[in-house]
Amino acid sequence: MAPPPSPVSVVKIRAALRTVADPELGIDIVSLGLVYGITVLRGSVTVRMTLTTPACPLAPVIAENVRRAVVSLKGVTAVVIDYTFDPPWNPSMMQVPHQPMKRTKARRMTRTS
Repeated sequence: MAPPPSPVSVVKIRAALRTVADPELGIDIVSLGLVYGITVLRGSVTVRMTLTTPACPLAPVIAENVRRAVVSLKGVTAVVIDYTFDPPWNPSMMQVPHQPMKRTKARRMTRTS
């Protein structure tokens, strides 16, 4: 028998993740294209995501901000961050409103990694 649906939706989680900005770029992690997937099972949320570079020195800060944003939602009992670097992030993954930024900060980020 399937588990009962969680009271928290992927849409609400994605909205909460839009409040989490990359500290160096000042753009939310959803718009940057860092969030690859979200799964919910009985209140436990797994966020599958990447970083702009595997050696990102701010990974702990981003992770804590992700956890805080998601656990603040009603019905969330646990948050797991599942990092992946496949595919590796690149500026073309950004959403359209931030495309011009690709030629500046984001491009520098990929060259320094």
